[in-house]
Amino acid sequence: KLKNRPTNNTEKDKSFVVNDLKDFFGNIQINAQPFYSRFPDVRNSIKLTREKEQDLKRQIDQIKAKLKSLRDQRKDIFVGGEDSETSDAQILSSYQGAIRRMQDATNKIDDILRPKIKRLQDQIKNIENEIDSLSKTQDIPKGFRDNYEKYKEMVPEIISKHSGNYIIRGGDLKVVEGSWPGDRIAVLEFPDYSSARNFVDDPEYKPIAEIRKNSSTSHIWLIDGVAKKPNTTDTHGYILGRVLIKDDKSYKTYADKVPAVMTELGGAYLARGGFCETIEGDMTLDRIVIVGFANANTADKFHKSDLYAPLLNIRTSASESNIVIVEGL
Repeated sequence: KLKNRPTNNTEKDKSFVVNDLKDFFGNIQINAQPFYSRFPDVRNSIKLTREKEQDLKRQIDQIKAKLKSLRDQRKDIFVGGEDSETSDAQILSSYQGAIRRMQDATNKIDDILRPKIKRLQDQIKNIENEIDSLSKTQDIPKGFRDNYEKYKEMVPEIISKHSGNYIIRGGDLKVVEGSWPGDRIAVLEFPDYSSARNFVDDPEYKPIAEIRKNSSTSHIWLIDGVAKKPNTTDTHGYILGRVLIKDDKSYKTYADKVPAVMTELGGAYLARGGFCETIEGDMTLDRIVIVGFANANTADKFHKSDLYAPLLNIRTSASESNIVIVEGL
């Protein structure tokens, strides 16, 4: 299907493997050999641990909201009065009354609000300590973090064997539209689609891939890049987009106009809606786009720019978009 794909350029097509890796294990320190073959319920255990962490974080948000409400009550205490022609005795009496009201308010703060605030602060601290202890929980076997580090050490040699290289490998990322699976992104570049496919199918890669699979959850796609691709040695920031088109006509308007704006603001397409194949995970893509910039800051400025804003409105109305800006190598 891909062998006789027509091309208008004599350059070799470029392709990418996009690997979104969600490492479930935080900062767990590992000092043992792999245990995954002896713990069939590890994945479920880790999943429950992370779900509890999210629930605890939601509790913190709720308590902080209560804390803010109490602090706002303190700001709302005031002394009222009115302007009028009064005698010295009346002025003195009003002044003394104001002092009493202020003292009553102070007592209210000391007796009621301050203890409540202290209890909420203690509650937040306890929950934060509980979240911190999740990384030390005993039902997550040791060995997993070392497994993933071992994968990172071993895989570059197999990638190089197929003339591939990383252009993104776990750089800082920021989701600017929708959502993105995982908290780690890796993008590999290969000379052509068949080289990328050969890497994925390489028998030497299979056992290395198993190490990653048993220490992380992954979504991996094989993507056909643009025919005329920029030199990625000059790009160190990227926009990745997963797009589901809902209105073909409107989206075509966007697609026709955006390249000129992209070029003017320093961007260049590496992949743009080419053939895409799901290698791992249950997320099938409709369209994926990879755009390279000089750095992540330039990519962010493009996305926020006034020049791009009208086109952004067209795209968001014509599609469901999930966009992330990530720092490359």
